[in-house]
Amino acid sequence: MTTTPLVGRPADVWRLPVLYAASYIALGSLLPYLALELAGGGVTGWQFSLCLGALPLGRLLAGPVWGLIADRTRAPAATLKVAAALAPPTVVALIWALDARQGTVVVVACLAYALVSAPVGPIMDALALASKPGGPAAYGALRRWGSFGYLVGSLLGGVLLAQLGLSPVWLVLGGTMAVALTSLGLAERTDLRSEPLGPALRVFASDRVLVGILVAGGLHFSAHVAASSFLSVHMAALGLSTQWTGIALAAGVVVEIVVMSTSQRLLGRFGAAVLLQGALVIAIFRWIGMTQVTSGAAMVALQATHGITFGAFWLASVALVDARAPASVRSSGQAVLSAAVAGAGALVGMVGGSMVVSATDTWMLFAVAVVMAVLATVVALGSLSAGRL
Repeated sequence: MTTTPLVGRPADVWRLPVLYAASYIALGSLLPYLALELAGGGVTGWQFSLCLGALPLGRLLAGPVWGLIADRTRAPAATLKVAAALAPPTVVALIWALDARQGTVVVVACLAYALVSAPVGPIMDALALASKPGGPAAYGALRRWGSFGYLVGSLLGGVLLAQLGLSPVWLVLGGTMAVALTSLGLAERTDLRSEPLGPALRVFASDRVLVGILVAGGLHFSAHVAASSFLSVHMAALGLSTQWTGIALAAGVVVEIVVMSTSQRLLGRFGAAVLLQGALVIAIFRWIGMTQVTSGAAMVALQATHGITFGAFWLASVALVDARAPASVRSSGQAVLSAAVAGAGALVGMVGGSMVVSATDTWMLFAVAVVMAVLATVVALGSLSAGRL
């Protein structure tokens, strides 16, 4: 689909940054603390595992469906408004269920939230790519507000929990409500052109470069999810305090914000293909380093590269998908990318990481991450070379 610029209109110039910040505040206050909240709410066994896997499942299964709806109706902004409006009630249900220790309701609320929140990120990405002059090269200037929001959410979530004794899920509720309210005034696109959806999707699926990006992205991100999930466990095993974990996570997000802020310069100088390959190669050395270092300062330095191994990787992937996906399925293209990376990749990382750590230890987890990073690099190099990018 083609669009008129949204950014630049007086009524819309601030909406996408606020949407990014608010949605990632919700994510940042949920992911680091969900396991603690579930345990405190008496959720165990299969219910615990299903809740932890709900978000990647939602992105994998529901994200592409929402994207198809946005493209078929040619109304991505309206689709975003509907999904955003449905999210707060599911969070209210989650808060109540956790407080009442109703495990079944907690599972239903987690799954419902995952289903309705799945399209928010991909549709925002599609809107951002089409609404800011410069397209993918300028995308990072908007996406950095998401990185900033995640940092704020994770920090404030910890303060709520440690200092005030309040569940971070209340902050999730605030973030989802802010997304719902902000999206109400978002302008719809008026100059859309449509292509037959089936043939367009077949072109997408038959593009070797796009398929390679999806596979490489899933492999690459699976290592990131596993590492993030067990970073605190690994550092505790080294005798390092939780303060080092917080500093390390913050360092990664700060570098990510810098990368997002300089996206136009990075993509202009290196191009999306080179940027993607560089991020994948750096990830190999990042995970090798995690199997070797033991000091807090070294851990912080390695975690800081997350700003490159994720930030640059995501910028390049979004740009490549935007450039190669059929114009009439832009929302679907970003939704499929999200499904492959934050859906399938995250699910493999979460489940596989848990199995590896349960059977061995976190040192083996990072050794497996090295293998996954090498595989991702090989797949990306092969597919990008085939596409002569």
